[in-house]
Amino acid sequence: MDIEKYDLLNLMKNNIDPEKSYTFRQGNAGSWREEFTEVNKLNFKEKAGDFLIELGFEDNKNW
Repeated sequence: MDIEKYDLLNLMKNNIDPEKSYTFRQGNAGSWREEFTEVNKLNFKEKAGDFLIELGFEDNKNW
């Protein structure tokens, strides 16, 4: 199926329904801290920590 990225993005946006989605969360900045265990944090830092710093979301890996 060929579909333009813009059309796909619109389809995805139109399918967002927080009332029906089990994966939709509160959307509050930093609320991930309530969900991540220490093991989750260590694993995430190992895989994506540098990327978060590069993107400016974190200043270092002390979070």
